[in-house]
Amino acid sequence: MEIKNKKHKLKNYNLIIFCSLSLCLLYYTNRTNVDIRKKLKNASTTIETLSLERALLLDNIMLHYTYNDKKIPNLLLYTIDGDSLHLSELLNDDYKLLIRFSQLNCSSCIDDIFEGLRQVVNKFPSNKVILIGTYDNQRVFQAFIKNYSLPYSIYYSRNSEDVLKEENIPYCCLINNDRILKNLMIPMKEIPAYSRRYYEIVLNRFFK
Repeated sequence: MEIKNKKHKLKNYNLIIFCSLSLCLLYYTNRTNVDIRKKLKNASTTIETLSLERALLLDNIMLHYTYNDKKIPNLLLYTIDGDSLHLSELLNDDYKLLIRFSQLNCSSCIDDIFEGLRQVVNKFPSNKVILIGTYDNQRVFQAFIKNYSLPYSIYYSRNSEDVLKEENIPYCCLINNDRILKNLMIPMKEIPAYSRRYYEIVLNRFFK
């Protein structure tokens, strides 16, 4: 009888140990699966992000080759005070950085341009940057520009004719008195570093 009891107890112990090991194994297996799923999800998100950025960059390159070296119209411009002049009056043989935008452009794209400019605002010579917005009237333009404090020549035009009018996007470029767009850059709000890098390259290459 005693031997039988001992065997029974041993059997119970073995069962307990087996169940404990099974639970531990189940716990760690489940934990490993959760970690793997998390890593796969992160990897999938990264791949999607890279694919999006690649598509955006390809589109941007196509826009660059389509519109670079085009001639901008000799726009009639207005100062914040309402004085008028033509774009050609602001230009000479030296290159200037032109930043062109419109009230019809997406606001986040414009913000990306201005935010990048803010980061290099103390490096660009104030007489080498021209900002031109297309706005219906002076009051609307003044209300917009009040949000930004930039020490550059700022003008607005009521004429919506422009090189990239059909694209309805803001852009940056270098321009002199021939009014040919050089080193055209279309900002990508999804990749903020793109605009920042553009300003740095232009600054070091043309304005140092």
